[in-house]
Parts: sequence; C-alpha cells; structure tokens
Amino acid sequence: MYKIIKIVTDDGQEFEDIKVAMKSLEKDYGGKLTSVCHKLVSIEKYVDMCEFVNANLALFSELIALNAEINEGCKDETED
Repeated sequence: MYKIIKIVTDDGQEFEDIKVAMKSLEKDYGGKLTSVCHKLVSIEKYVDMCEFVNANLALFSELIALNAEINEGCKDETED
C-alpha cells in the first residue's frame, strides 16, 4: 500500500512537492505583476492609466487570487 501526496494549485496544476508548487506560483505572480507595473509606468497620462486599469480588471483579480494562494500556503484536503 502506498500513500500518494500531490499538491494541486487553484489553477489545477499538480506538483509532487510544496516547494516546487510555491516556486511556480511565485514565478507566475512575479511575471504578471512586473508586466503590469512595466505597462503602468510607461503610461504618462492619468486618464490613460485609469483606462488601462479598467480594461485589465481581470488581470488584477488574477493577481489578487495568486497572492492569496501564495499567502495561504497549502491547505490540507484529502479525498476519500
């Protein structure tokens, strides 16, 4: 008999190790965050910045969800 443990992130990716899962989440979060920040600093007008944020609300929601998942860590859930 074997006990198999897997880590599943909220987006459905499966990992065998919590450290690898966290590294993947942090890489994904960092990539998306730096991309948004780079675009924001290149916008000169306030109105254009507001339009960019409004047009990309889904991306900000994604960042919020990724950040929450990283901060929560691993929840113990088992299937019977």
